[in-house]
Amino acid sequence: PPFRPAAMVRSRLREGAGQADDTPVRKGSKEGTRKKGRRPVGSPLDSDDEDAFGACDNCEEDEEGLEGLGVPLDSVVKVWCVHSTPNFSLPWQRRRQYRSSGSGFVIDAKRRVILTNAHCIEWHTQVKVQRRGCDTKHLAKVVSVGWEADCAVLTVENDEFWQ
Repeated sequence: PPFRPAAMVRSRLREGAGQADDTPVRKGSKEGTRKKGRRPVGSPLDSDDEDAFGACDNCEEDEEGLEGLGVPLDSVVKVWCVHSTPNFSLPWQRRRQYRSSGSGFVIDAKRRVILTNAHCIEWHTQVKVQRRGCDTKHLAKVVSVGWEADCAVLTVENDEFWQ
């Protein structure tokens, strides 16, 4: 599905707010009518150009709109992490490994700095980073973690990643 900026979605939801129609909406155990502009979960935002899952028929226009907004999509990366939590009862052993993925973005290409969430790399044993539109995952190194702010700084030493 195409990326939809939150402001665009909110503005579409605000259109016509205050006009009521007769579509029933469950709110807790009570039933009422919903206001026009607010849609039940799973309904499309615009029934003429989207399907029930939000996929757009005119995705090329959305890509052009994002470029017009100045959204730097090439700076967004996917962070792949292998975790292994410690066994505090038996400190010489580690628990079973599990995998997760998150997102991050390049904040300084010259200094090779990537910013991501700290919870994405918690108890990491291996961190890899993948650029948008590229199949190759590059090994990343955790430079610093700020648990209070839930931020982590990564770097990739491979020159191929930064080209």
